[in-house]
Amino acid sequence: ESSKRSCLVVSLLATEPSKFDDLGKAILNACNSCLNRQASLQSPVEKDDLAELLRRRLFEQYPESETKRHQHILAFWPRLKAVDPIRARMPDAMERLKKAYPFHPDLLDRFFGKWIGLHQFQRTRGVLQTFAMALRDAEDWDESPLISAQVFLPSPGKDGLSEALQKLAEVAKDSEPEKNPPWPGNLKTELPRALAAQMADAPTLMGREIEASCVATFIYSQPIGEQAELSDLRWQLGATCDMPAVLNNGLCSWAKSSWYLEECEATEAGTGVPKFWRLGPKPNLSQLHDSYKRQALRYAKSKFDELA
Repeated sequence: ESSKRSCLVVSLLATEPSKFDDLGKAILNACNSCLNRQASLQSPVEKDDLAELLRRRLFEQYPESETKRHQHILAFWPRLKAVDPIRARMPDAMERLKKAYPFHPDLLDRFFGKWIGLHQFQRTRGVLQTFAMALRDAEDWDESPLISAQVFLPSPGKDGLSEALQKLAEVAKDSEPEKNPPWPGNLKTELPRALAAQMADAPTLMGREIEASCVATFIYSQPIGEQAELSDLRWQLGATCDMPAVLNNGLCSWAKSSWYLEECEATEAGTGVPKFWRLGPKPNLSQLHDSYKRQALRYAKSKFDELA
């Protein structure tokens, strides 16, 4: 009271969401009540600022003006138009790409939108850390002109998950403590099935598009219950795809062989590709049928061995 130019700041100095537990919240509430604190919620980084923040923090050089970014986008724009001409005709389609380049604007929107509902995800810090890990690991192999879901894939020929995808899977799992969805294990099972689908029915795709569609579907499926539309996947994958028909074949193949994609009866006329894509935390019927088939084969083999 004796000074008109001083203030008392009370804060919980913890950057990990897990530290902001019930005890921490109780301490802050007690301090707020005691100090009669009044304030409005403010974010140091808004959604429209995210792309510029990532560019400045992750790259030494990048096209700063939208005019220069437009020149880069024109190099892969025909692929996007071929993959999803309806999306390409939307008035803001090109403008959104220019503002976010080299990042995919839909991916940034997803992390800064739906993923905020995951209480273990750290918003701006989480996005920055995740992309930093992903770009470091993907630098040696990723040739896509756009930073999209493919950067979260492990290096070609490497089993398991990349460090960035492992972190995202752990965040999604830990954010649902009551359900405890086993996302890390599910993705380790699902990614090889997506790769097998691409090798079998879309071998001419050079951008690991079907594997990337698995990652994109996982990202769009958070929090649990969310989903991606077919247009979302195509727009995520289109920057490297020269053959939309082959992409459709690969997506159909993965949908049939997947163990964690939820069944979708609605399909696109003419292609048969499912219109909606959601990875569930529990196995689907394909996994159950495969499990029963393997059990039956083991049982039959044991009986034949007894007869022999």
